[in-house]
Amino acid sequence: MPSTIPLVKSGTATITGAGVSSAITFTTSMLDANYSIELTPQTPTGLARGFESPWVTAKLLTGFTININTAPGGADTVLINWIATEHINL
Repeated sequence: MPSTIPLVKSGTATITGAGVSSAITFTTSMLDANYSIELTPQTPTGLARGFESPWVTAKLLTGFTININTAPGGADTVLINWIATEHINL
């Protein structure tokens, strides 16, 4: 009988300076690419912008990429908490 406990992975992405994305790589792959990702931006440092509506691209078994609208600029930083949860179909 397969496990009914979903695999959950989480972390914080850091986007600094001229960056507009952060690649997230899992230490172990998900079972399939049908998993959910929740993003929660933190208060940025300095005058950073572009963090208001982060989105995900390149969703794979091994990870995904978090994107923002505008680079933070200079030494400013945007932090985005993320959590990825597998779907368990019972």
